[in-house]
Amino acid sequence: MKIIVAHYKFYFQGGPERYLFKFMDLARQNGAEVIPFSVNYPTNEETEYGRFFVGDENAGGNYDAGNRNLSYLAKGVWHEFHNREAYRKMKALIREIKPDLLYVLIPGQLTPDIFRAAKEEGVPVIHRISDFRLICGKYNMMREGEICRECMSGDYRPMIRHRCVKGSGALSALRAASCAYHRARRTYDAVDAVITPPEFTKKLLVESGFFPEDKVYVNPTFIDCTEIQPHYESEDYVLCLGRFSEEKGFGYAVEAMGLLKELPVTLAITGTEESCDPALMARIEELGIREKIRFAGFRKGKALEDLIANAMCVACPAVWYENLPNVILESYAYGKPVIASDLGSLSDAVEDGKSGILFEPRNSSQIAQAIRTLYENPEKRMEMGRYARELCEKKYAPQAHWQRFLEIARRIGVTE
Repeated sequence: MKIIVAHYKFYFQGGPERYLFKFMDLARQNGAEVIPFSVNYPTNEETEYGRFFVGDENAGGNYDAGNRNLSYLAKGVWHEFHNREAYRKMKALIREIKPDLLYVLIPGQLTPDIFRAAKEEGVPVIHRISDFRLICGKYNMMREGEICRECMSGDYRPMIRHRCVKGSGALSALRAASCAYHRARRTYDAVDAVITPPEFTKKLLVESGFFPEDKVYVNPTFIDCTEIQPHYESEDYVLCLGRFSEEKGFGYAVEAMGLLKELPVTLAITGTEESCDPALMARIEELGIREKIRFAGFRKGKALEDLIANAMCVACPAVWYENLPNVILESYAYGKPVIASDLGSLSDAVEDGKSGILFEPRNSSQIAQAIRTLYENPEKRMEMGRYARELCEKKYAPQAHWQRFLEIARRIGVTE
């Protein structure tokens, strides 16, 4: 099978790129030929197909309304709607390699024109959607610290009113116009199948009316845990992984520690005290729990592995919908139960009482009770950790992901 994998970046930056390169490796391991298609960046990985990439090395930069160069502005605005070069080069690539399938992650500056190019050449299209960009200008469906669904049904005017895109009226108007244009023109109808990592995102996209239910499939992100040694024993700390940001809800885990002063349990947060949100630091001081909070610094490699492996559990107190975060799969791989908000994809990923404990979003008392339950019941904690590891080995295994992908491809007429 020959697969073109299209994404607007061909270098590692975050979660989407991590998935991009992992999927390409997985496909090759299963005998597929994988051909990348992207935008020209100077930081791109080397590939013989770079000659088909779009634009010069500056074309892929994030659109900046502060750049007053008229040519730059015109190109940035136009690429919210169409990219004729991407359309032409996609056609040229298809005609040269004759692929069986186009698999698109985030089109970005490539625009849905690449879907149309593939369809005109008779190539089936699968689009993986791992955020909420089609129904929200901020991608995370949050505004002023609360979940916002105002634009979900297709009226994007609230996006302009609230200046949702980087606080800019101009950028918000541009994004709203782009979303409305693509929805009205039905440019995504050229997609044969949509894949979402969690069930929740599928439900949201169908509820929004953007895609019919029979076109949307679920295929969770994967992790190879065969080289990860589970560690069911633990030290007395709860771990919050990730950057300091409002939607992560770390503040509620901090407040929970204020309710557990009598327990020898601490909260470890990746990051430094200096980089911590000032409001969060103020709350720590107000509660008088500085000794209960451990700033673990920015970890990677063996240091990060040890931090996860020795944790009692991993906490995901998010206040937004999330989209099957990698931190849950990593925790499961190490045999760690996850305590998480009963919200969005977290409700799908954490099996309450089996692989972890769910709690009401923003409820510090319930977070504290979850931590207490795991601390006071080490056998139950380890049982949850073993179940989590089994989930990782079965549901989230690379081969399980690949087989689900193949089944979706078969359903739209792709043969191996």
